[in-house]
Amino acid sequence: MEDLSEQLILLGVRPTTPETDYGWIQAGVLIKKSGRARLYQVQSFIEKPSGLKAENLLDKGGLGNTMILVGKITTFWNLGWLFLHQLMQKFRAFQAVIGSKWEHSMLEHICLDLPVCNLSECLLQKIPEHITVLKMTNALWSDWGQPRRIYETLQAIGKHSNFPSGRFKEKYSKSPNTHLC
Repeated sequence: MEDLSEQLILLGVRPTTPETDYGWIQAGVLIKKSGRARLYQVQSFIEKPSGLKAENLLDKGGLGNTMILVGKITTFWNLGWLFLHQLMQKFRAFQAVIGSKWEHSMLEHICLDLPVCNLSECLLQKIPEHITVLKMTNALWSDWGQPRRIYETLQAIGKHSNFPSGRFKEKYSKSPNTHLC
């Protein structure tokens, strides 16, 4: 059995439609199973694919990237130094003043000057060999990055929307990219 102690574990979910505005995971070989849980090596990440690519991923069993990651803090820290060096230098500067009278002002200064980074593009796509994916089953999941998804989730669980008007339903329920998993 492969040692997974230094791996990051990412929750993946099976989408029901070919979404183009979030990340996808292509799972590789099965590396561990326990009961109904299955861990797969990540083969690759695809961030915001085209419509045709998303359809292909859906047909081939691709998983939606929930961005829910679990791992040892030392694993995150070490991978950060390998691939997010500029960001980690900011963290190191802050680490040096934690507990001092400069902590608050340093945190404000760092936050104003943080480099912009999409975690999937800046890190996850570069390290699939360090990530295993746990495929979620029998779960309702939705990326609430768009208002229509909140409305669709409420519908799926049989709840009434308390949004201000029927315009919300008209505006957001007709989208061709329904995304409930």
